[in-house]
Amino acid sequence: MSLSGAYTYGNAPSITGITPAAGDIAGGTSVVISGSAFTPATTVTIGGAPVTNLSYVDQSTINAKAPSGTAGTKNVVVTSEFGTATLTGGFTYFVTPTFVSIVPSHGLATSSTNVTVNGTGFVSSSSVLVGGQTCGSKNFVNSTQITCVVPAHAAGTADVTITNPDTGTVTSTGAFAYGNVPGISGISPVYGDIAGATVSRLREPT
Repeated sequence: MSLSGAYTYGNAPSITGITPAAGDIAGGTSVVISGSAFTPATTVTIGGAPVTNLSYVDQSTINAKAPSGTAGTKNVVVTSEFGTATLTGGFTYFVTPTFVSIVPSHGLATSSTNVTVNGTGFVSSSSVLVGGQTCGSKNFVNSTQITCVVPAHAAGTADVTITNPDTGTVTSTGAFAYGNVPGISGISPVYGDIAGATVSRLREPT
């Protein structure tokens, strides 16, 4: 006796890439896995954790969202009923820093200012830009604090940007303000009654 179609032959899957190849440790990054011999029953893991929202498109494409993970490179594994394929180190998790404050939040346009940058997710190699310029003499205190020296800059507000080497970055628009020291060229009138209430006018330097 024979049973027609009782056994199915197929090819083991292969992986050619995952796009994008990096995402935040919180998970949720939308990814496209490319390869061959995918089936509707194919599963995908990143760093050993199953992806979410997996959608089989065709034999060469699967859409999904990366699960949460820990910082660093992770293997991407595709498994079908016909075999398993691994893309070693195919996906990298990074920590996106957050910005809370910069203290002080203002400084002189004509000289440097020592500041403390507060936030989360900082690493020893994080960089800080204020107004597009490197905040010098950087000192990594811990994952929530960095001290550095803001260089002189034209008067006005400036963005503060913190970047981790794994491409995680955050920008706070106009978080720091540069200003000039006020000057007085004169006061008019130059006298008044001891009782006060004299209306005076200050003149700016010319």
